[in-house]
Amino acid sequence: MTLFYRDPTISAAERRKGVETFLQTISERTGVSFVFDGSPSTNGRTVWLGSLDPADEHFEVLALGHGIHEMMHVTDTDVQVVREASRESGLVFALFNSFEDLRIDKAGAERFAGYRLWREELGRVLLEKNQISAAAPETISAGSAFVLWTLFTLFSDHGYSWAQQCLPGLEKRMRANLPDDLMERFHAEVLKA
Repeated sequence: MTLFYRDPTISAAERRKGVETFLQTISERTGVSFVFDGSPSTNGRTVWLGSLDPADEHFEVLALGHGIHEMMHVTDTDVQVVREASRESGLVFALFNSFEDLRIDKAGAERFAGYRLWREELGRVLLEKNQISAAAPETISAGSAFVLWTLFTLFSDHGYSWAQQCLPGLEKRMRANLPDDLMERFHAEVLKA
């Protein structure tokens, strides 16, 4: 059961417009366009919120949970630094993005009282819908498991419950591929960040 009220009488168009208006208002950015397609991301001018169905009972949680994070990237991420990082290998960029996502969520939680609540609820819903690959680490590559382990270690250390739920499986997957001493060294380095 979601923590947020959803008015069952409003139309799909009104739901989309409500999400867009909310995101523009909290970020004080009206020139951003929103696309309900693709994977949640932004290039600083457009925010993709994912292929979401306004009839889904979790539409607002999914759209706003991803949207507030992406709007924080719009206002607080140096797009030039991201462009430079994206020219690196996929692994380097994925690790860079993990640390950037934590930085953005920390800034969002400091700036907006409800930010963390929306992000936690998003994680809960994504887990419920089996849409977090880290919840099934045996189904992902070793490289992806490493990047997700790094990301989920960071978020778990900051108290995010969805990360704490997934981390034991990722740890087990990582320990199957790495010796304990190397695993402990990686863990210490990640938490120093």
